[in-house]
Amino acid sequence: ETLYERALELRKAAAEADSESILPLAWSCCKLADFHTQRKGAGKREKAIALYEQDYRRAMEERYLTVDETTLEYLRLIIKQQGFDKDDPDIVQKIAAYIQNSATYNLAYDQNLDREPNVALAFLGAYKEGVCRHFATAATVLLRAAGIPARYVEGYTIPTSSGTTIVR
Repeated sequence: ETLYERALELRKAAAEADSESILPLAWSCCKLADFHTQRKGAGKREKAIALYEQDYRRAMEERYLTVDETTLEYLRLIIKQQGFDKDDPDIVQKIAAYIQNSATYNLAYDQNLDREPNVALAFLGAYKEGVCRHFATAATVLLRAAGIPARYVEGYTIPTSSGTTIVR
């Protein structure tokens, strides 16, 4: 078995694995491809890396487009009512504006929202108020329902005295 064949096997394994496994496998492929390049030339290395990148992008799109069926059904109604179109170059800004205008930011929001089985639907439908994580959750699932890969993360920024910003 050549290193290139091993890289192709890793590619196949990555395609069959969950998306959490793809990054280490892609790194392994690149390491094998680097070694292969030193011994055999660059052509196969580029092919192996291109195949991994293609698989990684596909897996990430699949992962970050996932929305449960109940949520998807409700969000499709919103998408239709608002006229959101995935091909619109301003779709992300339009969805952000919709989410911002759909609820009120309130630190004293009804804490029962956090116990709802579907926080995004409850936030957009019944509660209409919440904090950052509620807005972010609703935006993430609405973007996904519109066909735009999105993920939810939490963090904060710290402005420094030198004028730069630290992101955590």
